[in-house]
Amino acid sequence: MILDIPKVVKEWSYLVNDGMPDPTNTAHLIKLGQLLIEMKYDPVFVYEYISSLEEAIPDNVLKKKIKNPKTGRQILVSTGLGYKGGKTPSQKAGYGAAKQYLDDEGYDEEDIKSAEEKGKEPEGEGRKVSDVIDSMGTDKRSLKNREQVKASIQAINDSLDNKINDESNPHRKDHEEVKGIMGKMFGGEELSEQDKEKLKPYLRITESPQGSPESVKFYIAQSPNNWKRQGSDKADRIYVGGKGVSNSNTAILKNYLKSQGISEIKTSTWGGKKTAPNQTFVDEKGKPKVIKKSDGKPVASVKKSSSGKIESVKVGSLEIKRLDVNEPGISDKEKVLRDRNNRNMEEYSEAIEKGDLDFIDMNKGVVPDTPENRVTVIKDAIGGMADRYAELAEQAGGVDDETRSIISGLKSFSERDPNEDPEQWFADFKSTMSAIANHNGVPSLSEGWANYAEIYDAIVDMHDNGNGTENGGCALLPESSTLETVDIISIGSRGEGDRKIVTLDGRSVKKGVGGASALTAKVEKSTMKDDPDGKKKEIIVGISKSHDKIYAKGLDKPLEEHQKLQKDNRDNMKKAATRVGVSEEYLSNLEAELEEGAIGHKKIMSALYGKDGKSGLYSERKKKGLPVDDDTMEKLKLRIENYYMYGYISHKAYEDNLKMQLFSNDSIKSQTKGLAEKGEIEIDSSDGVSTLAIPSFEFNVGWSIEGRSQNPGAGRFHNKPLEEV
Repeated sequence: MILDIPKVVKEWSYLVNDGMPDPTNTAHLIKLGQLLIEMKYDPVFVYEYISSLEEAIPDNVLKKKIKNPKTGRQILVSTGLGYKGGKTPSQKAGYGAAKQYLDDEGYDEEDIKSAEEKGKEPEGEGRKVSDVIDSMGTDKRSLKNREQVKASIQAINDSLDNKINDESNPHRKDHEEVKGIMGKMFGGEELSEQDKEKLKPYLRITESPQGSPESVKFYIAQSPNNWKRQGSDKADRIYVGGKGVSNSNTAILKNYLKSQGISEIKTSTWGGKKTAPNQTFVDEKGKPKVIKKSDGKPVASVKKSSSGKIESVKVGSLEIKRLDVNEPGISDKEKVLRDRNNRNMEEYSEAIEKGDLDFIDMNKGVVPDTPENRVTVIKDAIGGMADRYAELAEQAGGVDDETRSIISGLKSFSERDPNEDPEQWFADFKSTMSAIANHNGVPSLSEGWANYAEIYDAIVDMHDNGNGTENGGCALLPESSTLETVDIISIGSRGEGDRKIVTLDGRSVKKGVGGASALTAKVEKSTMKDDPDGKKKEIIVGISKSHDKIYAKGLDKPLEEHQKLQKDNRDNMKKAATRVGVSEEYLSNLEAELEEGAIGHKKIMSALYGKDGKSGLYSERKKKGLPVDDDTMEKLKLRIENYYMYGYISHKAYEDNLKMQLFSNDSIKSQTKGLAEKGEIEIDSSDGVSTLAIPSFEFNVGWSIEGRSQNPGAGRFHNKPLEEV
């Protein structure tokens, strides 16, 4: 697939604040990904293309340790690349060793150049902190920032003094040494490796969040490597310039301290994509491992009749055949389940034939299609989670003994046979995973639980919910991003003897109710009541996609045009909703919620001005020098009001008409009171037929500066019996 580069760059430039797209900026790359999807590029191509921009050489390669031939010390590859242009013999030798290592690993010059930019040493080495402060600007704002930086340095010293003067503090001597080392650093002296190691357990900078890339926050530990914010020995937290402040002057101080060897606490050691299954199970080059046959071909295949009709799908040794929905003697529920199987088979067949559907390899190419294979996959999947946690812990550094013990326990558990006293194995498995889900260390293993809940759910399926692998399902994690709402594909069987059938099911897995996600994909994978020709579903899909019409007028257009646009939008939404049976009473009550003082009005005013009346979009726009006059704020209010109407109407239309979903939903409950204490994990399931996953609209999941929802049409799943829907 070939990109239309000029067109893409032009459109991309409209989406970033200063009109200058930056392929090294994560926020810009997210916008590029969204743009390419909107431009109808294949999602798999988009994922691979963005990944190549984001990470030409994977982090796990850059974090490899190599020997600096000049000093004999072990350094990271990324550290060696950061020495490019260095003047000392040790820096030159370190750079040469890193480049040679990457050459030997097969990376080309373009990849290495990209990594060099990523690994450049921060400014500030060998300078006094007073020189750093003097390098800030002399405008009114910069002069204020100078004072804020000075105040934060004084706060660090004050925190250390308090600890040194506390006679009950068992670490007084360490804190005194730390203060002495900080004095050396602020005076411009180069710190020894021993000095830097001494600082690590007591002083850290936190990694800046994506939304405030230049903000700085320090933690000063009361006891070694304890960065917790609760308890009698909690760490002191010091902001530079105040909470959330992010500007070039605070970045100067951050870069100076990093150049002196002050370590960062990652905002997420195990969260985000770091523990996603396609980052947990990777090959030697850091690419996701997928299951292949011994000849290298995909493990899934499709069989068609001579007329081109799909007859079956084969995965490993399992064959899923098209089922007869009109077979005499089957129940109404069985008819629906068979219909769902056939529809899923059609969808997955299309993805398989296009080469868009691979499955993550959680072991060594084994498909969990037999009881014996399920044992192998279960053990390796658990071991893989432990290995990934251990790898990230090593990269982060400063992980406490309790956390390492939990990781070690998970690794040990992976060696147990799940069929040896399966009930006890399952109880112990839940207890082990509950310890991770409820871990409250800093950093917390629970950051990875949302991702590993998927693997947990797959293992439960393969182990037949604690009964052993004999009758477990063949649970597979799709590597493809093309299957919306589906986290696991499960192949199982129902019935006995001649009536035994193999079925295919796609399952959504969420930690609790999970994150909010868009409605359209859910509607498209559902069937509606009394809808033989699909017209009702078509209308509901249309309502779910109508949020873009809210923003059809730019904020530079007159208020009168916005008023007419939003009135027309609201009228059209209500007409469409009534056509699919949403009651007039519901719509009237919804509009009443927008009246002054009502719940909807309060939510909208909070989005615009914050709960204190001084923040929200108004404050954000003012900071950026964007218009906040009465007309502009009224236009934003109209947008958000209509978004409120859109969200509730679209979700109500879906819920009122839903008959069957082509996916199941598992909500993994592990962090509620009672479960955590007992080391229990529960799964609240829907089957898409007798129990449905109903998305509840989430109004405020963040706003862009233009008053757009950051996640349009978002809702969180709640499983309900069909009779309650």
